Amino acid sequence: MKNLYLNKGDIVFTLLFIIATCGFGYFFYSDFDSMGGCAIYYFILTFVLATRNNIFTLLFGISFERCLYWHKLTALLGFILGIFHGYLAIMDNINSKYYFIF
Repeated sequence: MKNLYLNKGDIVFTLLFIIATCGFGYFFYSDFDSMGGCAIYYFILTFVLATRNNIFTLLFGISFERCLYWHKLTALLGFILGIFHGYLAIMDNINSKYYFIF
C-alpha cells in the first residue's frame, strides 16, 4: 500500500471537515436531502482542488501535490455520500404512499 504521508493535522482536519459539511447539510436540508447536499459540496470542492493555482494553494501555502490528496479524498467522500443519498431516497420512495420506480 502506498504511503500517504498523513500527519495528525491532516487527520484532525479531515474529520472536522466531514463533521462540518454533514452538520451544515443536515441543518439546511431535511431527511435524505442532507446527504445529497453534502455530496454536492464535496464535488464542488473536488473540482476546485483539481486546478493548479487554486485558492487553497494561495491562502494556505499547500503544494499542488498535497492538494491532489485532498482532491481524491473529497471525490471519494462525495461519491460515498451520493450513494448513501440515493439509498435513502429509494427507501423513502418505497415507504411512501405513492410508489414509483423512477
